[in-house]
Amino acid sequence: MPSSDTSPNFAIFSEFDARPYTSTLYTRQDPGGGTVNVSLPSASRIVFEDAVQFLNGLGQSPTTSVKAYLEAVLNAEADTFTVGVSTSDKLFIHNDSGNSLAYTAPSAAASQLGLVAQTAIVSDGQLDFPYDWSRTPKEITSTADQLALVINTDLDVARVPHIPYVQSIPSLFRERQGIELNCLEIVEEYYFYSGTGAIPAVCWVVNADGKVVQYVNKVLNPNATTFAWVDTNFRDRLGFNGTEVWTLVNATWSKLTANRPLPGALFPSRPLSDNHLKFSRVSNPRRKLGGGYVSNFLGNYVSHMISFYLDGPADQKDEYNHFVFTCGEYFYAGASITFYQDWGDTRTSIREVQISASQPRYDLVFTGEKDGRYGRIKGTLVSMPDDLAFPEGLRRRIPITLEIERL
Repeated sequence: MPSSDTSPNFAIFSEFDARPYTSTLYTRQDPGGGTVNVSLPSASRIVFEDAVQFLNGLGQSPTTSVKAYLEAVLNAEADTFTVGVSTSDKLFIHNDSGNSLAYTAPSAAASQLGLVAQTAIVSDGQLDFPYDWSRTPKEITSTADQLALVINTDLDVARVPHIPYVQSIPSLFRERQGIELNCLEIVEEYYFYSGTGAIPAVCWVVNADGKVVQYVNKVLNPNATTFAWVDTNFRDRLGFNGTEVWTLVNATWSKLTANRPLPGALFPSRPLSDNHLKFSRVSNPRRKLGGGYVSNFLGNYVSHMISFYLDGPADQKDEYNHFVFTCGEYFYAGASITFYQDWGDTRTSIREVQISASQPRYDLVFTGEKDGRYGRIKGTLVSMPDDLAFPEGLRRRIPITLEIERL
């Protein structure tokens, strides 16, 4: 079984409309000390499915992906690599020339990537990760916690992951496609990527608390934390308020974490209490004079009816006002919604009938786990409660039921 968690954490996102942000968003200094005005190109001023797609494209740049990183660092023989997930939803790294791979997997890397915490040699160029990869990525604070990979007897060592925090393990291994290539990380790469070691200069993610975090590489750009917001509407849209302070991750990376939850995103502290399907088969039946019926069938519309508890002031994290006020202009009947059934897996959910010879059950883009009960789902918000009374007067948690119609 790819995931043993029967009650995973979930998240709900509104779409992210980047069209209003036509001017300078913020300034950041470059390695030479010059101030750079960062703005979105016209290709990035579009409506993204959600804030995750806008920030990092649910993947890596072709210049900074795991594949590109391995080929840049382990370049003694100009080897190429193939990376991905197998048909059993396990990670793999393949040396396309079949050269032997030596690796050391410390416990931190092993627990996240699905390896054994040991040193081993793979002679056929195929490194298979035998165990489940983590659906809750942890921040990597030391290179000693990363998977060290060596080709043949070369001294060049590649360490995976080569960034401190990933949106998900599949997003670490996959390269962006389509409109994902217009995300904010691509914009940062245009301004600040130096082409050194296939490591990104800046990473933007949403963490497990539903807050936006930017990570900056101080080795590639020692001045990266010399940063100032210009468009305060954009700042507020990401949950920052301008009083945040940079903190150290390690000698290479620093981060800036938003003080507030991301507007248009909901990260309840508890798993779903219910997630069942509802359908509406719309038709126009008419009785015939001679008996029987004829009908004009319009469609079969399927919804997820999800129920959960929203934390109040007396619970783990108070999201009462966040849901009512901050999310007010993003969650409404007819709004486009992305429902992450298993937060930590950013792949799109597919059903059993969609699996074929050309579409495997598992890859870096899709997951067919349990007939579509895991993975992200695109839909439209149909209904939601508008009276958030506390049961029995205890200001702890409020039962919420949403209807999300699948697209």
